[in-house]
Amino acid sequence: MQNTSRHIEQEVSPSQNFAIIGDSEAMTRLKKIIRRVAESKADTVFIHGESGSGKELAARAIHEWSDHPADPFVEINCASIPENLLESELFGYEKGAFTDAKERKLGLFEIAGRGTVFLDEIGEMPAKLQAKLLRVMECRRFKRVGGTRDIDFLGRIVAATHRHLEEEIHNGSFRADLFYRLNVVPIVVPPLRDRRGDIPALVDFLLTKTSAALGVAKPEVSTDAMYDLAKCSWPGNVRELKNILQRTLIFHQPRLITPDMLELEAIESRASSHDAGYLQSPGSGALSHPVSSTVALAGASRLASSKEIFLLPTGGIDLEDLEKSMLVQALERSRFNQTKAARLLHVTRHTLRYRLEKFGLLSGTV
Repeated sequence: MQNTSRHIEQEVSPSQNFAIIGDSEAMTRLKKIIRRVAESKADTVFIHGESGSGKELAARAIHEWSDHPADPFVEINCASIPENLLESELFGYEKGAFTDAKERKLGLFEIAGRGTVFLDEIGEMPAKLQAKLLRVMECRRFKRVGGTRDIDFLGRIVAATHRHLEEEIHNGSFRADLFYRLNVVPIVVPPLRDRRGDIPALVDFLLTKTSAALGVAKPEVSTDAMYDLAKCSWPGNVRELKNILQRTLIFHQPRLITPDMLELEAIESRASSHDAGYLQSPGSGALSHPVSSTVALAGASRLASSKEIFLLPTGGIDLEDLEKSMLVQALERSRFNQTKAARLLHVTRHTLRYRLEKFGLLSGTV
C-alpha cells in the first residue's frame, strides 16, 4: 500500500501510468475520497460522472491505491460488446458450451482474482445480465457459461456510468435492486467546468504527453489562449480538452499556441445547446432545471463556499478591474510572495502566475 503522508495533489500511480491532475477544491476532495475508498474493504464502488470527465482514471486510482495493486485491473465497456458475447466476456465459458467453444475461456471476473473488475457504462448492460451480476455481488460467486461449478470472486467491482440510472429504473431498463447494491459507495467525478482552476495544469500535462507521443516540440501557450481554454464550458470534459490540444499540435505544430488555433467556438455553441445549461448538484449526480451558464457558475461557487463572498453592486462592476485589484492586494499582503498570495486567493501557484502574467504583474514577485 502506498504511503498516504505524501501531498495528495501530486499523487501518481505506483506504475507511473497515470497521475490525477488538479488541486482545486473539487479535485482535492475527490482524491481524498478515492484514497479512503481504495484503502477500505468496500467490495463495490459506483462512479458517477459525465462522459470524458475521468471515471476510468478514478477507477484505476482505486485499484492502484488498494491493498492489491499488483493484481489485475480488468475493464470492459458494457456498451461496446454485443449482448450475446458480454456474458462470456465477464464470466468465461466451458469447452462445448456452444458451437464455437473449442476450449475453456476464462472471463474477466476469474482473471481479476483479488484485483478489480471495472464495468464501464453499466447502464448499457442487458437486463438478463443485470440479474446475474446482482447474484455475483450478493454471493461473491459465479459460474462459467455452460459450467456447473461455482467459482469464488475475491476482488472488487467498480462500476461507472454517465447516465441517470434513476430515470432508467423508472422506465424499466435498469434494475432497482442492482442500482441500490451498486450505489453503496458512490463517487462523483466533477465535470471540467466545475474545476476550471485545474485547466492550466491539465493543459501543461496534456501538452507534455501529447507532444511526446506525436514526436513534436512541446509548445508554449499564450496568455489569451490559456484564458480562452480556462473559460470554455467543455461539454466533453478532459477528453475534449485533450482532443483539442492534439488537433492543434497536428495541424499547426506551433511553438506558441494562440487563440485562433484552438477553434473553440463550435464547443461553446454545442455546450450552450446541450448540457452546459444545467447545474449538477454536488454528490448527487442529479441535474436540476436549466439555467444560464453564468448562473450555473455562480450557483456552483455558492454551493462550494456555502456563503456569499461578494455582493454585486446595483450598477455592476468591471470584472477584470476587480480581478486585478484582488491580485494586487494579495501580492501586497504577502509581500509579493507568489506561494502565499496563491494561498490567500485559494488558487494554485500555477494559476496565480497565469493571472499575474495576464495583467503584467509578474515583475517583482517571487
